[in-house]
Amino acid sequence: MKIYNGISGSQVPAEDETDIGAYMLVNWDDDNENDKPDLYEDWPVTGEDDLAKVELSLLQAELDEDTLELVKTGCNIKVWDSSTKQTEVTELSWDIGSEPSELWLEARAASNAERDISLQLRYSSPAVTAADTVKATAVMLNLGNAVYRDNEKIGVDPERGHAALVTSYTGACTRAFQEKIQPRELVFR
Repeated sequence: MKIYNGISGSQVPAEDETDIGAYMLVNWDDDNENDKPDLYEDWPVTGEDDLAKVELSLLQAELDEDTLELVKTGCNIKVWDSSTKQTEVTELSWDIGSEPSELWLEARAASNAERDISLQLRYSSPAVTAADTVKATAVMLNLGNAVYRDNEKIGVDPERGHAALVTSYTGACTRAFQEKIQPRELVFR
């Protein structure tokens, strides 16, 4: 199993899949511009870019005719069959050979602790038991926040100021990103 950081991010290196894990944003934005946060939509979302990809792959030659099970724990997440939320995947058990090659995770609430989202792909037969685990952290980026700058503090005409509204985020969603947006006392360790 492989996991990717959110916002169409990079693959998490195999050696970091459980110690650092993936990072993804709570799907609080409005990619399809219908005045409704995407996390409240259970249908395809045009332009959706906040889901994190998980790839499933098996060496089927070594496996018997049994089933695979994906066990998810942690933060409030949904599993989808596509990056645009085409169909929610609620049945997380497959016959060998019928499993999807990729799934997409949607964070619906911020993590309570770093790496509190865990996915474990399990295979069991009378002869073999195997499991692979990946972890993730969901980060809430509050959109719609107003940002102001007092010009007097930077030596510019105090009669004039600057203001902006944070409406989206287009950068990478990684651990370094999470450490920048969290107040120091709340950074996950």
